[in-house]
Amino acid sequence: IYLEIGQTDSAFHYLTQSLHLYEDNNKSTARAWFGIGKAHQLNNNKRQALNAFQKADADLIIHSDPEFRIQVLKELYQTWDILGNQAEAFKTLKTYHEIFDSVKQLFDSASVENLQARFEVEKKMEEVAELENEKVEQTKVIVYEKEKNKTNILLLYFSLLAVIILLITLSLYFAMYRKLKKANNQLHE
Repeated sequence: IYLEIGQTDSAFHYLTQSLHLYEDNNKSTARAWFGIGKAHQLNNNKRQALNAFQKADADLIIHSDPEFRIQVLKELYQTWDILGNQAEAFKTLKTYHEIFDSVKQLFDSASVENLQARFEVEKKMEEVAELENEKVEQTKVIVYEKEKNKTNILLLYFSLLAVIILLITLSLYFAMYRKLKKANNQLHE
């Protein structure tokens, strides 16, 4: 914040404190050195800015953060260029492009992996939807078959009842017919 509003003295104070805290806790000091370098740039202290950016770059070699290292290398390149050391500027630019390409490859491969994963998820979702539809259709068929079976069982019971009633009626008819024949025979005798 102090760098953004141009208060470099306050920025140096807080950046120095954060640098000591990072060193005491064995954490990366690159961001503190980067801020110190930016503050020196604002004060037109190009040599001191260069030293701070170099320390930030050295720290980033140990504590790998390729995305942030790209920012540091960009500032290093610009500072070397302003100081007129074209050989170091070119060397820094070359390193910048190597790291930029590797970061781009990482993002591209991650994007490809994400696209592939998304495609596989969508494919699985389609399969799940198809299975759900099949399940619904099978459930409908099962319900229809159960209703059909109930109807068939009812028809079977009614048919069986009709056959029993028919058999009882026939037995009663033949029993009465025999009695009637017997009674007729007794009357004729």
